[in-house]
Amino acid sequence: MSLIKHAHHTFDVDKPGKDSHRHRSAGASEVMVTSSRRWVLMHELRGEKEPDFAEQVRHFSPRDLLLVEGFKFQPIPKLEVWRPCVDSPQLHPNDANIVAVATDAKVETALPVLDLNDDAAIAAFILKTPGAGMNKGLLSVDEALEVLLAGARTVAETEEVSTLQASGRVLASAQASAMDVPPMDNSAMDGYALRTADLAGADTRLRVAQRIPAGSVGKPLAAGTAARIFTGAPIPEGADAVAMQEFCAAVKEGADEYVVVSKPPHAEEWIRRRGSDIRTGGTVLEAGMRLRPQDTGLAASVGIKSLPVRRRVRMALFFTGDELVMPGDPLPPGRIYNSNRFTLSGLAHTYGCVVNDYGIVPDRLDATREVLRRAAAENDIIVTSGGVSVGEEDHVKPAVEAEGSLLMWKIAMKPGRPLAFGRVGEAAFIGLPGNPVSSFVTFLIFVRPFLLRTQGVADVQPRALDARADFDWPRPDARREFLRARWNAAGGLDLYPTQDSAVMTSTAWADGLIDNPANQAIRSGERVRFLPFSELYR
Repeated sequence: MSLIKHAHHTFDVDKPGKDSHRHRSAGASEVMVTSSRRWVLMHELRGEKEPDFAEQVRHFSPRDLLLVEGFKFQPIPKLEVWRPCVDSPQLHPNDANIVAVATDAKVETALPVLDLNDDAAIAAFILKTPGAGMNKGLLSVDEALEVLLAGARTVAETEEVSTLQASGRVLASAQASAMDVPPMDNSAMDGYALRTADLAGADTRLRVAQRIPAGSVGKPLAAGTAARIFTGAPIPEGADAVAMQEFCAAVKEGADEYVVVSKPPHAEEWIRRRGSDIRTGGTVLEAGMRLRPQDTGLAASVGIKSLPVRRRVRMALFFTGDELVMPGDPLPPGRIYNSNRFTLSGLAHTYGCVVNDYGIVPDRLDATREVLRRAAAENDIIVTSGGVSVGEEDHVKPAVEAEGSLLMWKIAMKPGRPLAFGRVGEAAFIGLPGNPVSSFVTFLIFVRPFLLRTQGVADVQPRALDARADFDWPRPDARREFLRARWNAAGGLDLYPTQDSAVMTSTAWADGLIDNPANQAIRSGERVRFLPFSELYR
Protein backbone atom coordinates (compact mmCIF):
# COMPACT_ATOMS: atom_id res chain seq x y z
CA MET A 1 0.00 0.00 0.00
CA SER A 2 1.15 3.55 -0.74
CA LEU A 3 -0.16 7.02 0.05
CA ILE A 4 -0.09 10.25 -1.95
CA LYS A 5 -1.23 13.50 -0.32
CA HIS A 6 -1.79 16.82 -2.05
CA ALA A 7 -1.22 19.95 0.04
CA HIS A 8 -2.61 23.39 -0.77
CA HIS A 9 0.09 25.13 1.24
CA THR A 10 3.87 25.44 1.14
CA PHE A 11 5.53 22.60 3.03
CA ASP A 12 9.06 21.42 3.67
CA VAL A 13 10.56 18.04 4.56
CA ASP A 14 14.07 19.39 5.08
CA LYS A 15 15.59 21.40 7.93
CA PRO A 16 17.39 24.74 7.47
CA GLY A 17 21.06 24.37 8.25
CA LYS A 18 21.37 20.93 6.69
CA ASP A 19 23.54 20.53 3.58
CA SER A 20 20.60 19.33 1.52
CA HIS A 21 18.63 22.46 2.44
CA ARG A 22 21.61 24.67 1.54
CA HIS A 23 21.90 23.02 -1.88
CA ARG A 24 18.20 23.54 -2.57
CA SER A 25 18.44 27.18 -1.51
CA ALA A 26 21.47 27.59 -3.76
CA GLY A 27 19.45 26.53 -6.79
CA ALA A 28 19.59 22.73 -7.12
CA SER A 29 16.42 21.53 -8.86
CA GLU A 30 16.56 18.04 -7.31
CA VAL A 31 18.07 16.83 -4.04
CA MET A 32 18.00 13.23 -2.80
CA VAL A 33 18.63 12.33 0.84
CA THR A 34 19.29 8.65 1.54
CA SER A 35 20.00 6.44 4.52
CA SER A 36 19.95 2.75 5.36
CA ARG A 37 16.28 3.06 6.39
CA ARG A 38 14.67 5.38 3.85
CA TRP A 39 15.26 7.84 1.02
CA VAL A 40 13.48 10.93 -0.22
CA LEU A 41 13.76 12.88 -3.48
CA MET A 42 12.88 16.56 -3.36
CA HIS A 43 12.13 18.35 -6.63
CA GLU A 44 12.00 22.15 -6.68
CA LEU A 45 9.44 23.40 -9.21
CA ARG A 46 10.82 26.97 -9.33
CA GLY A 47 7.99 28.35 -11.43
CA GLU A 48 7.28 25.12 -13.35
CA LYS A 49 3.72 23.85 -13.44
CA GLU A 50 2.80 21.31 -10.78
CA PRO A 51 2.88 17.75 -12.22
CA ASP A 52 -0.56 16.37 -13.04
CA PHE A 53 -2.09 13.55 -11.02
CA ALA A 54 -1.18 10.81 -13.50
CA GLU A 55 2.46 11.95 -13.55
CA GLN A 56 2.66 11.91 -9.74
CA VAL A 57 1.20 8.42 -9.57
CA ARG A 58 3.86 7.15 -12.00
CA HIS A 59 6.56 7.74 -9.35
CA PHE A 60 5.16 4.91 -7.20
CA SER A 61 6.36 1.32 -7.41
CA PRO A 62 3.85 -1.43 -8.31
CA ARG A 63 1.27 -1.58 -5.51
CA ASP A 64 -2.00 -3.23 -4.52
CA LEU A 65 -3.58 -0.08 -3.11
CA LEU A 66 -2.89 3.63 -3.45
CA LEU A 67 -4.57 5.94 -0.95
CA VAL A 68 -5.05 9.52 -2.13
CA GLU A 69 -5.61 12.51 0.13
CA GLY A 70 -6.30 16.10 -0.84
CA PHE A 71 -7.08 15.73 -4.56
CA LYS A 72 -10.63 17.04 -4.19
CA PHE A 73 -11.10 17.98 -7.84
CA GLN A 74 -9.76 14.82 -9.46
CA PRO A 75 -12.41 12.44 -10.90
CA ILE A 76 -11.17 9.45 -8.88
CA PRO A 77 -13.09 7.30 -6.35
CA LYS A 78 -13.36 9.24 -3.09
CA LEU A 79 -14.38 8.51 0.48
CA GLU A 80 -15.76 11.68 2.03
CA VAL A 81 -14.89 12.26 5.68
CA TRP A 82 -17.48 14.62 7.18
CA ARG A 83 -17.71 15.95 10.73
CA PRO A 84 -20.49 18.40 11.68
CA CYS A 85 -18.16 20.13 14.17
CA VAL A 86 -15.94 21.31 11.29
CA ASP A 87 -18.89 23.30 9.91
CA SER A 88 -18.08 22.58 6.24
CA PRO A 89 -20.63 21.63 3.56
CA GLN A 90 -21.13 18.02 2.54
CA LEU A 91 -19.46 17.26 -0.79
CA HIS A 92 -21.20 14.07 -1.93
CA PRO A 93 -24.40 15.72 -3.23
CA ASN A 94 -22.32 17.52 -5.87
CA ASP A 95 -19.52 15.03 -6.57
CA ALA A 96 -20.41 11.86 -8.47
CA ASN A 97 -16.97 10.40 -7.72
CA ILE A 98 -17.68 10.01 -3.99
CA VAL A 99 -18.42 6.31 -3.33
CA ALA A 100 -19.13 6.45 0.43
CA VAL A 101 -19.30 8.82 3.42
CA ALA A 102 -17.45 8.26 6.70
CA THR A 103 -19.03 10.32 9.48
CA ASP A 104 -19.99 10.41 13.16
CA ALA A 105 -23.36 12.00 12.38
CA LYS A 106 -26.57 11.10 10.59
CA VAL A 107 -26.38 11.75 6.83
CA GLU A 108 -29.24 11.49 4.33
CA THR A 109 -27.74 9.80 1.27
CA ALA A 110 -28.11 6.71 -0.89
CA LEU A 111 -24.34 6.13 -0.62
CA PRO A 112 -22.86 3.72 1.92
CA VAL A 113 -22.39 5.49 5.28
CA LEU A 114 -19.48 4.29 7.42
CA ASP A 115 -18.79 4.89 11.10
CA LEU A 116 -15.94 7.38 11.24
CA ASN A 117 -14.56 5.65 14.35
CA ASP A 118 -14.67 2.11 12.91
CA ASP A 119 -11.27 1.83 11.21
CA ALA A 120 -11.76 -1.84 10.41
CA ALA A 121 -15.07 -1.24 8.59
CA ILE A 122 -13.58 1.61 6.57
CA ALA A 123 -10.55 -0.49 5.62
CA ALA A 124 -12.80 -3.42 4.64
CA PHE A 125 -14.92 -1.16 2.45
CA ILE A 126 -11.85 0.20 0.66
CA LEU A 127 -10.39 -3.24 0.08
CA LYS A 128 -13.60 -4.71 -1.31
CA THR A 129 -14.35 -1.76 -3.63
CA PRO A 130 -11.68 -1.93 -6.36
CA GLY A 131 -12.29 -0.34 -9.75
CA ALA A 132 -15.16 1.79 -8.50
CA GLY A 133 -13.91 5.01 -9.88
CA MET A 134 -12.07 6.74 -12.63
CA ASN A 135 -11.55 3.79 -14.94
CA LYS A 136 -15.19 2.71 -14.60
CA GLY A 137 -17.26 5.80 -13.96
CA LEU A 138 -19.08 8.13 -16.33
CA LEU A 139 -17.42 11.54 -16.44
CA SER A 140 -19.02 14.75 -17.59
CA VAL A 141 -17.40 16.63 -20.45
CA ASP A 142 -16.36 19.41 -18.08
CA GLU A 143 -14.83 16.99 -15.55
CA ALA A 144 -12.79 15.22 -18.21
CA LEU A 145 -11.69 18.53 -19.71
CA GLU A 146 -10.59 19.80 -16.31
CA VAL A 147 -8.37 16.77 -15.76
CA LEU A 148 -6.99 16.92 -19.29
CA LEU A 149 -6.05 20.59 -19.02
CA ALA A 150 -4.50 20.05 -15.60
CA GLY A 151 -2.21 17.51 -17.26
CA ALA A 152 -1.13 19.73 -20.14
CA ARG A 153 2.51 20.84 -20.00
CA THR A 154 3.33 23.96 -21.94
CA VAL A 155 6.38 23.53 -24.15
CA ALA A 156 9.22 25.47 -22.58
CA GLU A 157 11.36 26.05 -25.66
CA THR A 158 10.97 29.34 -27.52
CA GLU A 159 12.44 30.76 -30.69
CA GLU A 160 12.70 34.17 -32.30
CA VAL A 161 11.03 34.37 -35.70
CA SER A 162 10.57 37.16 -38.18
CA THR A 163 7.35 39.07 -37.61
CA LEU A 164 6.58 38.38 -41.26
CA GLN A 165 6.59 34.62 -40.48
CA ALA A 166 4.94 34.71 -37.04
CA SER A 167 1.26 34.43 -38.01
CA GLY A 168 -0.27 31.28 -36.46
CA ARG A 169 2.44 30.95 -33.81
CA VAL A 170 1.91 31.35 -30.05
CA LEU A 171 3.52 34.43 -28.52
CA ALA A 172 5.87 33.52 -25.66
CA SER A 173 6.11 36.93 -23.97
CA ALA A 174 4.13 40.16 -24.04
CA GLN A 175 5.28 42.86 -26.44
CA ALA A 176 5.40 46.59 -25.61
CA SER A 177 5.66 49.48 -28.01
CA ALA A 178 8.90 51.47 -28.13
CA MET A 179 7.12 54.38 -29.83
CA ASP A 180 3.95 56.42 -29.93
CA VAL A 181 1.41 55.58 -32.62
CA PRO A 182 0.86 57.75 -34.53
CA PRO A 183 4.45 58.97 -34.07
CA MET A 184 3.39 62.56 -34.85
CA ASP A 185 0.20 64.59 -35.22
CA ASN A 186 -1.10 63.82 -38.71
CA SER A 187 -4.02 64.44 -41.01
CA ALA A 188 -6.88 61.94 -41.19
CA MET A 189 -8.11 63.38 -44.49
CA ASP A 190 -6.99 64.99 -47.74
CA GLY A 191 -7.75 68.71 -47.35
CA TYR A 192 -6.33 71.88 -45.84
CA ALA A 193 -4.62 72.35 -42.46
CA LEU A 194 -5.57 75.66 -40.90
CA ARG A 195 -6.13 77.69 -37.75
CA THR A 196 -9.77 77.71 -36.68
CA ALA A 197 -9.20 81.21 -35.24
CA ASP A 198 -8.70 82.46 -38.83
CA LEU A 199 -12.17 81.28 -39.93
CA ALA A 200 -14.78 84.05 -39.99
CA GLY A 201 -17.58 81.68 -40.98
CA ALA A 202 -18.63 79.91 -44.18
CA ASP A 203 -16.72 80.77 -47.38
CA THR A 204 -13.66 82.09 -45.54
CA ARG A 205 -10.79 82.60 -47.95
CA LEU A 206 -7.18 81.75 -46.95
CA ARG A 207 -3.93 81.86 -48.88
CA VAL A 208 -2.35 78.41 -49.43
CA ALA A 209 1.21 78.92 -48.21
CA GLN A 210 2.57 75.35 -48.49
CA ARG A 211 1.88 71.83 -49.70
CA ILE A 212 2.52 68.84 -47.35
CA PRO A 213 2.32 65.34 -48.87
CA ALA A 214 2.70 62.21 -46.70
CA GLY A 215 6.33 61.56 -45.85
CA SER A 216 7.36 65.22 -45.70
CA VAL A 217 7.38 67.79 -42.90
CA GLY A 218 5.83 71.25 -43.33
CA LYS A 219 6.82 74.63 -41.92
CA PRO A 220 5.04 76.37 -39.03
CA LEU A 221 1.70 77.70 -40.27
CA ALA A 222 1.54 81.49 -40.41
CA ALA A 223 -1.65 83.23 -39.28
CA GLY A 224 -4.17 83.75 -42.06
CA THR A 225 -2.78 80.95 -44.24
CA ALA A 226 -3.61 77.30 -44.93
CA ALA A 227 -1.53 74.27 -45.97
CA ARG A 228 -2.62 71.83 -48.65
CA ILE A 229 -2.28 68.50 -46.80
CA PHE A 230 -2.79 64.82 -47.59
CA THR A 231 -3.83 61.83 -45.47
CA GLY A 232 -1.06 60.77 -43.08
CA ALA A 233 1.02 63.91 -43.54
CA PRO A 234 2.31 65.68 -40.38
CA ILE A 235 0.19 68.57 -39.13
CA PRO A 236 2.24 71.80 -39.33
CA GLU A 237 2.91 73.68 -36.12
CA GLY A 238 0.14 76.19 -35.44
CA ALA A 239 -2.66 74.31 -37.26
CA ASP A 240 -5.48 72.94 -35.09
CA ALA A 241 -7.89 71.46 -37.69
CA VAL A 242 -8.15 70.04 -41.19
CA ALA A 243 -10.90 71.10 -43.60
CA MET A 244 -11.98 68.23 -45.87
CA GLN A 245 -11.26 68.95 -49.53
CA GLU A 246 -14.91 68.14 -50.33
CA PHE A 247 -15.85 71.37 -48.47
CA CYS A 248 -13.11 73.49 -50.04
CA ALA A 249 -12.62 75.23 -53.40
CA ALA A 250 -9.16 76.10 -54.77
CA VAL A 251 -8.79 79.55 -56.40
CA LYS A 252 -5.77 80.75 -58.42
CA GLU A 253 -4.89 84.46 -58.64
CA GLY A 254 -1.69 84.93 -60.56
CA ALA A 255 1.09 83.11 -58.81
CA ASP A 256 -0.92 82.80 -55.60
CA GLU A 257 -3.32 80.05 -54.65
CA TYR A 258 -6.23 80.45 -52.23
CA VAL A 259 -8.75 78.11 -50.67
CA VAL A 260 -12.37 78.97 -49.93
CA VAL A 261 -13.70 76.90 -46.98
CA SER A 262 -17.46 76.44 -47.33
CA LYS A 263 -17.88 74.32 -44.19
CA PRO A 264 -15.51 75.40 -41.39
CA PRO A 265 -14.15 72.50 -39.30
CA HIS A 266 -14.19 72.41 -35.50
CA ALA A 267 -10.92 72.56 -33.56
CA GLU A 268 -9.12 69.15 -33.65
CA GLU A 269 -11.35 67.91 -36.46
CA TRP A 270 -9.63 65.39 -38.77
CA ILE A 271 -6.38 65.44 -36.76
CA ARG A 272 -4.87 62.26 -35.37
CA ARG A 273 -2.81 63.27 -32.35
CA ARG A 274 0.52 61.64 -31.51
CA GLY A 275 0.06 58.55 -29.32
CA SER A 276 -3.74 58.57 -29.68
CA ASP A 277 -3.61 54.87 -30.68
CA ILE A 278 -0.59 53.49 -28.77
CA ARG A 279 1.61 55.10 -26.13
CA THR A 280 5.30 54.33 -25.69
CA GLY A 281 5.65 51.43 -23.25
CA GLY A 282 2.08 50.26 -23.74
CA THR A 283 1.44 46.53 -24.23
CA VAL A 284 0.41 45.78 -27.79
CA LEU A 285 0.38 41.95 -27.72
CA GLU A 286 -0.26 39.68 -24.73
CA ALA A 287 1.68 36.48 -24.03
CA GLY A 288 -0.17 33.25 -24.78
CA MET A 289 -2.06 34.48 -27.83
CA ARG A 290 -2.09 32.67 -31.15
CA LEU A 291 -0.98 35.38 -33.53
CA ARG A 292 -3.33 36.39 -36.33
CA PRO A 293 -2.34 38.37 -39.41
CA GLN A 294 -3.65 41.57 -37.84
CA ASP A 295 -1.55 40.90 -34.73
CA THR A 296 1.67 40.65 -36.73
CA GLY A 297 0.59 43.79 -38.58
CA LEU A 298 0.18 45.56 -35.23
CA ALA A 299 3.66 44.42 -34.17
CA ALA A 300 5.11 45.73 -37.42
CA SER A 301 3.34 49.07 -36.94
CA VAL A 302 5.42 49.73 -33.80
CA GLY A 303 8.66 48.57 -35.42
CA ILE A 304 8.91 45.04 -33.99
CA LYS A 305 10.84 43.06 -36.61
CA SER A 306 10.88 39.68 -34.80
CA LEU A 307 8.79 37.96 -32.13
CA PRO A 308 9.50 35.32 -29.44
CA VAL A 309 7.18 32.36 -30.00
CA ARG A 310 6.75 28.90 -28.48
CA ARG A 311 8.28 26.01 -30.32
CA ARG A 312 5.72 24.20 -32.45
CA VAL A 313 4.12 21.26 -30.64
CA ARG A 314 5.06 17.88 -32.10
CA MET A 315 2.07 15.55 -32.43
CA ALA A 316 2.30 11.84 -33.20
CA LEU A 317 -0.54 10.07 -34.99
CA PHE A 318 -0.85 6.36 -35.57
CA PHE A 319 -3.71 4.01 -36.26
CA THR A 320 -4.21 0.35 -35.42
CA GLY A 321 -6.37 -2.11 -37.25
CA ASP A 322 -5.65 -4.70 -39.90
CA GLU A 323 -8.95 -3.69 -41.48
CA LEU A 324 -7.65 -0.23 -42.45
CA VAL A 325 -6.70 0.52 -46.05
CA MET A 326 -5.28 3.70 -47.57
CA PRO A 327 -7.19 5.44 -50.39
CA GLY A 328 -5.82 4.37 -53.77
CA ASP A 329 -5.18 0.80 -52.61
CA PRO A 330 -7.61 -2.03 -53.46
CA LEU A 331 -10.41 -2.41 -50.91
CA PRO A 332 -10.80 -6.13 -50.10
CA PRO A 333 -14.00 -7.44 -48.48
CA GLY A 334 -14.24 -6.53 -44.80
CA ARG A 335 -11.79 -3.62 -45.09
CA ILE A 336 -12.42 0.14 -44.80
CA TYR A 337 -10.55 3.24 -45.91
CA ASN A 338 -8.73 5.04 -43.08
CA SER A 339 -10.57 8.38 -43.11
CA ASN A 340 -9.58 9.21 -39.51
CA ARG A 341 -5.94 9.50 -40.56
CA PHE A 342 -6.80 12.36 -42.91
CA THR A 343 -9.24 14.09 -40.55
CA LEU A 344 -6.96 14.07 -37.51
CA SER A 345 -3.87 15.01 -39.48
CA GLY A 346 -5.75 17.94 -41.04
CA LEU A 347 -6.96 19.10 -37.62
CA ALA A 348 -3.45 18.91 -36.14
CA HIS A 349 -2.08 21.01 -39.00
CA THR A 350 -4.92 23.51 -38.49
CA TYR A 351 -3.56 24.23 -35.00
CA GLY A 352 0.01 24.63 -36.22
CA CYS A 353 1.43 21.29 -35.06
CA VAL A 354 4.39 19.48 -36.48
CA VAL A 355 2.67 16.20 -37.34
CA ASN A 356 4.60 12.93 -37.26
CA ASP A 357 2.41 10.28 -38.86
CA TYR A 358 3.47 6.73 -38.00
CA GLY A 359 0.83 5.23 -40.26
CA ILE A 360 -1.17 2.07 -39.73
CA VAL A 361 0.34 -0.22 -37.08
CA PRO A 362 -0.19 -4.00 -37.29
CA ASP A 363 -2.59 -5.49 -34.73
CA ARG A 364 0.19 -6.86 -32.52
CA LEU A 365 1.18 -5.84 -29.00
CA ASP A 366 4.91 -5.79 -29.75
CA ALA A 367 4.44 -3.61 -32.84
CA THR A 368 2.20 -1.20 -30.93
CA ARG A 369 4.66 -0.90 -28.04
CA GLU A 370 7.53 -0.24 -30.43
CA VAL A 371 5.68 2.60 -32.16
CA LEU A 372 4.63 4.04 -28.80
CA ARG A 373 8.24 4.17 -27.62
CA ARG A 374 9.36 5.90 -30.82
CA ALA A 375 6.45 8.34 -30.75
CA ALA A 376 7.03 9.20 -27.07
CA ALA A 377 10.71 9.93 -27.70
CA GLU A 378 10.00 12.20 -30.68
CA ASN A 379 6.77 14.03 -29.75
CA ASP A 380 4.93 16.04 -27.12
CA ILE A 381 1.51 14.47 -27.70
CA ILE A 382 0.43 11.09 -29.08
CA VAL A 383 -3.09 10.80 -30.51
CA THR A 384 -4.71 7.60 -31.73
CA SER A 385 -8.25 6.59 -32.69
CA GLY A 386 -9.74 3.23 -31.78
CA GLY A 387 -7.91 0.27 -30.28
CA VAL A 388 -8.26 1.25 -26.62
CA SER A 389 -11.04 -1.19 -25.84
CA VAL A 390 -10.54 -4.51 -24.04
CA GLY A 391 -10.97 -6.85 -27.00
CA GLU A 392 -8.37 -9.45 -27.92
CA GLU A 393 -7.27 -7.40 -30.93
CA ASP A 394 -7.21 -4.05 -29.11
CA HIS A 395 -3.53 -3.63 -28.27
CA VAL A 396 -3.25 0.11 -27.64
CA LYS A 397 -4.52 -0.04 -24.05
CA PRO A 398 -2.10 -2.76 -22.83
CA ALA A 399 0.72 -1.17 -24.82
CA VAL A 400 0.24 2.23 -23.18
CA GLU A 401 -0.09 0.63 -19.74
CA ALA A 402 3.13 -1.31 -20.34
CA GLU A 403 5.06 1.73 -21.53
CA GLY A 404 3.49 4.39 -19.29
CA SER A 405 0.20 5.09 -17.51
CA LEU A 406 -3.38 5.20 -18.75
CA LEU A 407 -6.78 6.32 -17.52
CA MET A 408 -9.84 4.99 -19.33
CA TRP A 409 -12.92 7.18 -19.24
CA LYS A 410 -16.48 6.92 -20.41
CA ILE A 411 -17.64 10.44 -21.16
CA ALA A 412 -21.28 11.44 -20.77
CA MET A 413 -21.43 12.81 -24.31
CA LYS A 414 -22.76 11.81 -27.71
CA PRO A 415 -20.99 11.16 -30.00
CA GLY A 416 -17.67 10.09 -28.49
CA ARG A 417 -18.21 8.15 -25.30
CA PRO A 418 -14.83 6.41 -24.79
CA LEU A 419 -11.71 8.48 -24.17
CA ALA A 420 -8.28 7.53 -22.86
CA PHE A 421 -5.68 9.81 -21.31
CA GLY A 422 -2.22 9.01 -20.06
CA ARG A 423 1.50 9.41 -20.54
CA VAL A 424 4.23 7.47 -22.26
CA GLY A 425 7.57 8.83 -21.13
CA GLU A 426 7.37 12.60 -21.35
CA ALA A 427 4.64 12.55 -24.02
CA ALA A 428 0.94 12.89 -23.30
CA PHE A 429 -1.32 10.19 -24.76
CA ILE A 430 -4.93 10.74 -25.83
CA GLY A 431 -6.90 7.85 -27.28
CA LEU A 432 -10.00 8.78 -29.25
CA PRO A 433 -12.93 6.58 -30.29
CA GLY A 434 -12.73 4.91 -33.68
CA ASN A 435 -16.01 6.01 -35.27
CA PRO A 436 -15.26 8.85 -37.72
CA VAL A 437 -17.68 11.42 -36.28
CA SER A 438 -16.84 10.49 -32.68
CA SER A 439 -13.14 10.84 -33.41
CA PHE A 440 -13.69 14.22 -35.10
CA VAL A 441 -15.90 15.64 -32.33
CA THR A 442 -13.75 14.42 -29.43
CA PHE A 443 -10.67 15.91 -31.08
CA LEU A 444 -12.40 19.31 -31.21
CA ILE A 445 -13.80 19.12 -27.67
CA PHE A 446 -10.80 17.57 -25.88
CA VAL A 447 -7.63 17.44 -28.00
CA ARG A 448 -8.01 21.00 -29.30
CA PRO A 449 -7.93 22.74 -25.86
CA PHE A 450 -5.26 20.32 -24.59
CA LEU A 451 -3.13 21.06 -27.62
CA LEU A 452 -3.59 24.82 -27.35
CA ARG A 453 -2.69 24.74 -23.65
CA THR A 454 0.44 22.73 -24.52
CA GLN A 455 1.30 25.42 -27.06
CA GLY A 456 1.02 28.03 -24.32
CA VAL A 457 -2.32 29.56 -25.37
CA ALA A 458 -3.97 31.21 -22.37
CA ASP A 459 -7.62 31.19 -23.54
CA VAL A 460 -8.47 27.77 -24.96
CA GLN A 461 -12.27 27.89 -24.77
CA PRO A 462 -14.12 28.45 -28.06
CA ARG A 463 -16.67 31.24 -28.17
CA ALA A 464 -20.22 29.96 -28.53
CA LEU A 465 -23.01 31.77 -30.37
CA ASP A 466 -26.62 32.08 -29.28
CA ALA A 467 -28.57 30.87 -32.31
CA ARG A 468 -32.13 30.01 -33.32
CA ALA A 469 -33.01 26.38 -33.96
CA ASP A 470 -35.18 25.93 -37.06
CA PHE A 471 -35.88 22.27 -36.29
CA ASP A 472 -37.41 20.00 -33.66
CA TRP A 473 -35.33 17.59 -31.57
CA PRO A 474 -37.98 15.84 -29.48
CA ARG A 475 -35.98 12.82 -28.26
CA PRO A 476 -32.72 14.04 -26.72
CA ASP A 477 -30.12 11.69 -25.28
CA ALA A 478 -29.41 11.28 -21.59
CA ARG A 479 -25.86 12.41 -22.39
CA ARG A 480 -24.67 15.84 -23.50
CA GLU A 481 -24.99 15.99 -27.29
CA PHE A 482 -22.96 17.68 -29.99
CA LEU A 483 -25.28 17.92 -32.96
CA ARG A 484 -24.09 18.72 -36.48
CA ALA A 485 -25.93 21.76 -37.86
CA ARG A 486 -25.50 24.58 -40.36
CA TRP A 487 -26.82 28.06 -41.04
CA ASN A 488 -29.78 28.53 -43.33
CA ALA A 489 -30.77 31.53 -45.45
CA ALA A 490 -33.14 32.78 -42.73
CA GLY A 491 -30.31 33.07 -40.19
CA GLY A 492 -31.30 29.99 -38.18
CA LEU A 493 -29.81 26.52 -37.85
CA ASP A 494 -30.82 23.39 -39.72
CA LEU A 495 -29.97 19.95 -38.34
CA TYR A 496 -28.39 17.21 -40.41
CA PRO A 497 -31.09 14.51 -40.68
CA THR A 498 -28.81 11.67 -39.49
CA GLN A 499 -26.77 12.19 -36.32
CA ASP A 500 -25.20 8.72 -36.40
CA SER A 501 -21.54 8.67 -35.30
CA ALA A 502 -20.49 6.78 -38.43
CA VAL A 503 -21.94 9.29 -40.92
CA MET A 504 -18.97 11.46 -41.85
CA THR A 505 -21.13 13.36 -44.36
CA SER A 506 -22.71 15.23 -41.44
CA THR A 507 -19.38 16.86 -40.51
CA ALA A 508 -18.64 18.00 -44.07
CA TRP A 509 -22.20 19.36 -44.46
CA ALA A 510 -22.27 21.22 -41.13
CA ASP A 511 -21.03 24.68 -40.14
CA GLY A 512 -20.54 23.67 -36.52
CA LEU A 513 -21.85 21.81 -33.48
CA ILE A 514 -24.88 22.49 -31.31
CA ASP A 515 -23.84 21.94 -27.68
CA ASN A 516 -27.05 20.48 -26.27
CA PRO A 517 -27.36 19.64 -22.53
CA ALA A 518 -28.37 16.14 -21.49
CA ASN A 519 -32.11 15.39 -21.74
CA GLN A 520 -32.75 18.77 -23.39
CA ALA A 521 -35.44 18.63 -26.08
CA ILE A 522 -35.33 21.39 -28.70
CA ARG A 523 -38.34 23.00 -30.35
CA SER A 524 -38.19 25.05 -33.51
CA GLY A 525 -37.68 28.71 -32.62
CA GLU A 526 -35.81 28.05 -29.37
CA ARG A 527 -32.30 29.35 -28.75
CA VAL A 528 -29.37 26.93 -28.70
CA ARG A 529 -25.63 27.13 -27.96
CA PHE A 530 -23.76 26.86 -31.26
CA LEU A 531 -20.03 26.21 -31.69
CA PRO A 532 -19.16 27.22 -35.26
CA PHE A 533 -16.18 25.47 -36.85
CA SER A 534 -14.69 28.92 -37.44
CA GLU A 535 -14.34 29.20 -33.64
CA LEU A 536 -13.29 25.59 -33.09
CA TYR A 537 -10.52 25.94 -35.67
CA ARG A 538 -9.23 29.11 -33.95
